[in-house]
Amino acid sequence: MQGFTHHPGLYVRNVGTLEHSSSCVHYQRLPYKHQMGCLFCCGASAGSHLLEVAKDGDAAATFQLVASNPSVLRKAQQWGGQTAWHIAAKEGHADVLRSLAEAVRAMDPQQLKLLYKYGGTVDNIIRNLAGEQDSKMLTPLHLACIKGHAEAAEVLMSYGV
Repeated sequence: MQGFTHHPGLYVRNVGTLEHSSSCVHYQRLPYKHQMGCLFCCGASAGSHLLEVAKDGDAAATFQLVASNPSVLRKAQQWGGQTAWHIAAKEGHADVLRSLAEAVRAMDPQQLKLLYKYGGTVDNIIRNLAGEQDSKMLTPLHLACIKGHAEAAEVLMSYGV
C-alpha cells in the first residue's frame, strides 16, 4: 500500500510513525480475518497468504484461510502456476495437504459451487486440485517424489492423484 513499508507485523508510515497491524497474517497467522486479503495493511492478497502459509507448513492457518475464502483455491498461484498443493508437496508438508483437503470437505454446498470446475463431487474436486499441473506440467505428486517426501506423496495418492 502506498505510504507504507512492509515489515512482518509492522507497517511504517512515511512520516515515521510505527503502526502495528495485529490482524495481519504476517504478524499473528490469523488468516480468517483476511477474507479479501490484506489489502488495507500490507497489500497482499488472500492467495499470497495461502501460498505463504503452505510453504511455512502452517496447517491450521491453511485450513482457516481456505474455510473463510474458498475461492482462494482457484486464484492462488505462483508465477509458474504452482498452487498451495504444489508448494506443500515440494516442502514435504503432508499436514498442509491434509488440511487443504479437509477444508474442501468442510465447505457447505454453496461454497463448493465455486470449485465445481474441478468436479461435481468433493472427492473429484480434491483429486483435481491435488493433481493440477503447473506450467512445467508437474503435479504436486511429481514434486513430492522429486524432493523425496514420501509422506506427502502418500497423502496425495490417497486422494486418487
